[in-house]
Amino acid sequence: MVRLFQKTGPAPAILLFICTWLVHIHLVFVPISMSPSPENGWLSYFINNLIIHVEPVLLYLLYVIIVFLQAIWLNIWVDSNRVIHQPGYTVALAYILFTGVLPEWASISPALLSNFLLLALLSIESSIYMHPAAKVRVFNLGLLLGCSILLYEPFILLIPGFLIAIAMLRPFKMQEFILFIAGLILPYYFLGAGLFWMDELHKMKSFLPQFDLKLPFAYKYLPIWLAGSLLLLFVLVGLSNWVNRSSRMLIQQRKYGWMLAQLLIWILPVPYFISGTSISDTAISLIPIATFSSLVFLQSRKSWLPGIFFWTTVALVAYIRFLLVKNS
Repeated sequence: MVRLFQKTGPAPAILLFICTWLVHIHLVFVPISMSPSPENGWLSYFINNLIIHVEPVLLYLLYVIIVFLQAIWLNIWVDSNRVIHQPGYTVALAYILFTGVLPEWASISPALLSNFLLLALLSIESSIYMHPAAKVRVFNLGLLLGCSILLYEPFILLIPGFLIAIAMLRPFKMQEFILFIAGLILPYYFLGAGLFWMDELHKMKSFLPQFDLKLPFAYKYLPIWLAGSLLLLFVLVGLSNWVNRSSRMLIQQRKYGWMLAQLLIWILPVPYFISGTSISDTAISLIPIATFSSLVFLQSRKSWLPGIFFWTTVALVAYIRFLLVKNS
């Protein structure tokens, strides 16, 4: 089954779309329950005032399309930058399967929508490597990250991650770092100017992220422990395989991989430190997790290993879906 996604072409893409429907088939029996999202950016406002009123059937269709588009975009980015050694659709397969691992990920949340922003940031970041107009790209990266923080406040934790990524991809130039910071604060400058002219500058604080140290889930919640253990296993095995193969990669390709790995470190603490976040906000970690975990699905010396990992994930997804339908 896994070998079908190790190839390129239209057939695996069609299978991926079918797979997206099957992974979330429970939404036919248990419609997406859209509750007001905590205010942690303009995406929350968008969901609370627009998407929450959409019919459940349309929400199901919208959710499947969002997941499928993000999976394909991530797969294209990984293949075009050769972050992993073998082209195919295993990255998209891992992304789609992992959206079904946690019940909290099976909903249209600000974190899920923000993955479009993270993919756009990665696309700009990877384009600055030896680019003749790198200064413009660096400024655009900071500008998009600043806008992304307004849309989804937990992105503030990614600021040091992207600064490190710039240092990894480019020779150190203080001017580029200043341009990045300038682009980062420019959206807040225009926002503050607008509030000033409306004599509402005191509202500026409400647009800044609030920090709050907390535990985002109950420690006895079995599905989270099962999902977390499986994802950790996938990441460790996949990252180990990537490190072993990285010596045969070009320097540029290795830098993209390490860039993604260190961004994962900054993403994981989001639900623990940002106010208004929960376990559903860990969905922004799907992009780096799926990228490295996809190596588990690639052909190995023992060809039965990808199948074991694949069907174990399918079994966990089926179990989680059974619990959702049973408890509805």
